[in-house]
Amino acid sequence: MINRSVDNGVTWTSKAVLNTSADKDVPRGGFVDTDHERSIAYDGVSKWVVAWESTFAYEGKLDGDRDVLFATSSDDCPAAPTPACRSTLASKKSRLKIKDHRKGNDALDWKRKGSATSLADFDDPVGGTDYVLCVYDDVGGVSRLIAEQDIPGGETCKKGAACWTARAGVGFDYKDSASDHGGVKTARLAAGTDGKTKLSMKAKGPFVAPPRLPLEQSPSVVVELHNLDSGTCWSASYSANDRNDPKVFKATSD
Repeated sequence: MINRSVDNGVTWTSKAVLNTSADKDVPRGGFVDTDHERSIAYDGVSKWVVAWESTFAYEGKLDGDRDVLFATSSDDCPAAPTPACRSTLASKKSRLKIKDHRKGNDALDWKRKGSATSLADFDDPVGGTDYVLCVYDDVGGVSRLIAEQDIPGGETCKKGAACWTARAGVGFDYKDSASDHGGVKTARLAAGTDGKTKLSMKAKGPFVAPPRLPLEQSPSVVVELHNLDSGTCWSASYSANDRNDPKVFKATSD
């Protein structure tokens, strides 16, 4: 399990799972598959690495002998919102919902329409363009990065199929129902003219580490989706909310 702090340990996110097989031992051919011998290291700057030994075959992705697996931290979001991100152009064009269930069913759901975007602006997530969704909360007028959800490009998901698929002349869809690459279950990038561009992302399950709720929102919460190849980004701002309590934050954009 992991928690994350972006304010030097003053507040922490809810727990998220780093390895979903770590809580169970599975009999296999007279042996018992386990994850064990965990180690954690920090480079003193920004990178964390967790390593462990595993005998799991991970649905045939490994051969089931003894393997050393590892996970590394990533900080793909800017420390503060990016003023150059493309806006929603009008109010009520985006919705944000964050759910802190604290029993492995946490969720982050974001939908947005906004300024004109061409198909070329998305680059090629099927071929390897990575995306990241960043959530910022203003505390006394100072923005803090409180959540980050990566959407990797060029990966394969269930039954070896590509996670990203192209929609001819429109954009791209992402689907990772088995959570092979983190908490993001679905995403959509749809090009269009002003007001017709559609972007969405839904993350759910034990890999999601939602920020501690309620949010400060003083004065705003900002969400940005970043294309990590080109730097193009899309944003939405929320200065009011429909709900903001220890379990749910729900808002419609300015």
